[in-house]
Amino acid sequence: MHERLEESHRSGEALAADLQRLTNDWDRLRDEASRREEEWREEERGFNDYYSAEHGRLLGLWRDVVSVRRLFADLHATTERDLARLRSDLTSTTREIGTACSCLLSTIGPHDAD
Repeated sequence: MHERLEESHRSGEALAADLQRLTNDWDRLRDEASRREEEWREEERGFNDYYSAEHGRLLGLWRDVVSVRRLFADLHATTERDLARLRSDLTSTTREIGTACSCLLSTIGPHDAD
């Protein structure tokens, strides 16, 4: 019986040592998991900051592109309008010059032109 008690005591000590080792391993793994989780969160915050900054830059660039396109469309419309006005003025001026030349020729007469 004494031997069984000693064996039981040794088994209990071995189990206690195993339990202590498992507890230490568990604590170490829990600490490691917490550290990695914090690293992951920090990396996620960094990525989110980077993503937000890049998104802001891209949005600003897109606004600039839209603004340039709008300015170009306005310039194009204004240029088309100005060219149409110039064509009209040129056509009108050409007609007036033609009319003036005809009047001049009729006033001078066919015999004065020689």
